[in-house]
Amino acid sequence: MDGGAHDYRVAIGETEGGLMKVSHRNYARRQALNVFDTWLDVTGVIERWTGYYDELCGIIETAVDIGAMTALEVPFSINDEGEAVEADKHSMTRNPDIYERNVT
Repeated sequence: MDGGAHDYRVAIGETEGGLMKVSHRNYARRQALNVFDTWLDVTGVIERWTGYYDELCGIIETAVDIGAMTALEVPFSINDEGEAVEADKHSMTRNPDIYERNVT
């Protein structure tokens, strides 16, 4: 792939891992949010369009991104805003099963 705007290089950058198109990532996010909305219809635990709802939607979107990066074997870390981002090669150790921070 040419790495143009239509491609989503997981964690938004050149990686050694695979590619995921923006449309595929957005579809996965929408499906996860649809499951959440269906659950809310049944349980009524929180009201939609509140701060809690927005925060939970953000967590779900981040979880989808983490799943994509894990599936495509892209090392990642969580930034100060709680978003999954591609790992700095100097701050992470790549393990085929888990990605963990170096403590050096």
